[in-house]
Amino acid sequence: MAMFQGSDTYRAAGEMPRAVQTGEPTAETVFGTAFFEHLARDPQRNAAFNQAMGAGAAARAAAAAAYDWSDAAVVADIGGGNASVLTGVLRAHEHLSGVVFDQPHAVAQAQPIIETAGLTERCATAAGDFFTDALPSADVYVLAQILHDWDDDQALTILRNCRRAVAPDGRLLLLEQVMPDGDTPSYAKLLDLMMLVLLGGKERTESEWRNLLAAGGFGLLEITPKPATNLIEAAPA
Repeated sequence: MAMFQGSDTYRAAGEMPRAVQTGEPTAETVFGTAFFEHLARDPQRNAAFNQAMGAGAAARAAAAAAYDWSDAAVVADIGGGNASVLTGVLRAHEHLSGVVFDQPHAVAQAQPIIETAGLTERCATAAGDFFTDALPSADVYVLAQILHDWDDDQALTILRNCRRAVAPDGRLLLLEQVMPDGDTPSYAKLLDLMMLVLLGGKERTESEWRNLLAAGGFGLLEITPKPATNLIEAAPA
């Protein structure tokens, strides 16, 4: 991955068996701190990480843009990084305005992209921690490949924070893999291993998504397969 450099690549790979056996990520062993804290301390690697994530942003933005936004006015992209997904949605739906919410070092990279897209009047940034801080007001909350970074307990903390913010008639959109049950081969299963090794996160099956959302105060409405991702729509329960 782009954020690994030099001997770090081999050290991370060497820790994979331990991660599989224990269910614990390798980042603290390799970097001396949790992965996202490591990125926050290293601007070069943070930029490389955002560039790597941006490589799939077009597919995620297209999936989000295909949603029916006719009843929404404001969208909040939670953990939206450099705003690649949100700007794609706003370009496709001119009646929308939006805000990207992420850690300060992440949203610092969003402003140039917002300006380049000509969306400064319709798109704002807000810095904060999606585990603990109040989220911006919005009709729809988007989490694009966020929850797979975290184990169930941490993902539930994020979902419950979204639940506190969302209006009774609001919506939650997840752009995530849906892992098939059993031994069916799937790219999502490779990602599941990668998330475990790097972050302690996981990909989830449909039933796991349904149960996780229910525990977080949401009901799963629909899963729509899209190229490279799935659009998971949920509503407050």
